[in-house]
Amino acid sequence: MGTRPKNMSQLTWVYVSGAAFILFLVFSIILIAYAPRLLSFGITNTIFYILLIPAGLCSAAFLFGAMRSHAKYSGKISYGQLELSGPVVIFCLVILGGIFLAPPSSTFLLTVRVHKFGDKGDIIRDGKIILDLASQRIERVIGENGEVLFAGVPSEFLGKEINLIPNVPGFSAVNSETYKIPDEKVIFLELTQKKELTTVRGTVLDTDGNPIKNVTIDFESGSASTVSDINGNFNTTVAAGPGTIMLVTASLNGKIGYRDYVSIPQSGTLTIQYNNTK
Repeated sequence: MGTRPKNMSQLTWVYVSGAAFILFLVFSIILIAYAPRLLSFGITNTIFYILLIPAGLCSAAFLFGAMRSHAKYSGKISYGQLELSGPVVIFCLVILGGIFLAPPSSTFLLTVRVHKFGDKGDIIRDGKIILDLASQRIERVIGENGEVLFAGVPSEFLGKEINLIPNVPGFSAVNSETYKIPDEKVIFLELTQKKELTTVRGTVLDTDGNPIKNVTIDFESGSASTVSDINGNFNTTVAAGPGTIMLVTASLNGKIGYRDYVSIPQSGTLTIQYNNTK
């Protein structure tokens, strides 16, 4: 039979075990609050096992010191007989019970390799990738090697479809945002460069400042084309960002009256001075 401590009263043991329980409870609440972040680093299993230790200690302290109860276990092992008594039995029961009755789910490391369309060797190093796991959203920065590592992905997602959302300036996903996690746990994320579109408005005037209708305005030899209306106004969309230099040609009835390089304006309009004497 185990010996009970004589230098501490039952009430003292109640205080000690109660304080230990409160600390354990606070630690558990913190673990729950930061569970998504811990999951992303793949350390939930480690924290779970560490959490079992104070749980076992405060259980043993309360039962052995405050309740004045004791426990004993004996069993045979390969080299003889094992006999445990006192609070160590309670401690072992809590630890083993937590491991076998409520084991944390296993996880794996998901690698996402980001590259440009059509060439796996042309990697992308800037931006972020967002991973959606059911109701959980995880965001990671693309590394210098073009890889994004998502640690702590639950094993239940292996072979299942997930959402990968690229947040890369100037690029978008080639396919849909849904990908199936393969057995090798590596996904190649192919991105294509976005074509920036800008709306260009303007007016075609003759040398006297009068508007001219039916003038064809061409950007970059067919990249975009439009025709001026009765008031000489035109409106079109070009595949270029503001500030891009483009060749603009204006013609009427096959006769070119304007041909020059123009900077696409960020706001406002273009004024094309059509020279009908050319």
